[in-house]
Amino acid sequence: MNRRFEKKFKLFLVVFGIISLLLPVFTACSGNSLDDIAPPLDGSNNSFATNLKTTTTSISTPNTNTSNSTTGTDISNPADPGPNYFSISINKEQINPGDEFTIDIIVNTNQIIRGAQVNLQFDPAVFQYDGIEEGDFFKSYSDSKGLQTILMKPDKDTLNENPGNLSGMGIALMGYTPEEENQQAEIGGATGSGVLLSCKMTAKSGINEITTVLFLSKPILSVYDKAIKDVKSFDGTNVMSKEIKIGY
Repeated sequence: MNRRFEKKFKLFLVVFGIISLLLPVFTACSGNSLDDIAPPLDGSNNSFATNLKTTTTSISTPNTNTSNSTTGTDISNPADPGPNYFSISINKEQINPGDEFTIDIIVNTNQIIRGAQVNLQFDPAVFQYDGIEEGDFFKSYSDSKGLQTILMKPDKDTLNENPGNLSGMGIALMGYTPEEENQQAEIGGATGSGVLLSCKMTAKSGINEITTVLFLSKPILSVYDKAIKDVKSFDGTNVMSKEIKIGY
């Protein structure tokens, strides 16, 4: 009886030792959640890279020192912004404390695109974010083709950590037309210029005669690639920040 107990106890020690060795490995692997591994946009599930969590950025002036495809180049209202860029339009010429207003994010492209995404940063001491709506850029195309779109709202975790950072906003086309699925037509998409997203905002009370900046970053435009039969993003998309005055 004692020998049988001794054998079981030794087996327990061996198993416990193995678990102790493997535990750090499991802990390290569990550091990344599925939210950290975002799949690319494609025609089958219409999801695209939303893992664009950024650090807090001062927006007192636009950051014009970025020039790579991940961040985009802030071109700050040049005479020639290039063929592919995001810009900002506001529905009111004058904004006073307490006013509700809309920030339209405009996409301009000479490509036939299936999805678009961009971040918007603002001063949360000056503005309150109230919500987001889809613009007409992809909606017009999808309605004409009998397709659907999906609205990517700002990442909640990033928004909770930094109320002035609307990250991961975008629109993607869902599915294909019967002709496209049967390879009787080229894969289509939206092109030209239009409102991608409309952000509903409120200028906070007590803020008067102040100038701040609405800053766009991390632009993504996605096109269908025949070679890989999937959608991919391409380089060379710029962003245009916008200065805004309150109470003047």
